Amino acid sequence: MFSTKNEEAQKAEKEKNENPAWNNLYGAFELVTNNRKRSQILIMKDLIFKIKERFNKEFEALSHERQRLIDMVNEKNNRIREIYETLKYDNELFKPRVNPLEK
Repeated sequence: MFSTKNEEAQKAEKEKNENPAWNNLYGAFELVTNNRKRSQILIMKDLIFKIKERFNKEFEALSHERQRLIDMVNEKNNRIREIYETLKYDNELFKPRVNPLEK
């Protein structure tokens, strides 16, 4: 679940290798001319866009996975409910649902 510093460093290195624009960034003390500042802004905007794009893809994948798991729990609940009815056993089952803020 939680990543270690080494894993984070590896992830950052992989990110840097996948996107060569990271190599084009200037250091803080190298931004003396307006051209460098402008190009730095454009490069950073592009990097931010790519990071957001990747985040959205990961979020969508997790959202679909969560919905799949909720559907699976509902199917199992239906089967358990059928068994309970057969046994004439009355018990409340957990009903997973999506938070309205997640939609």
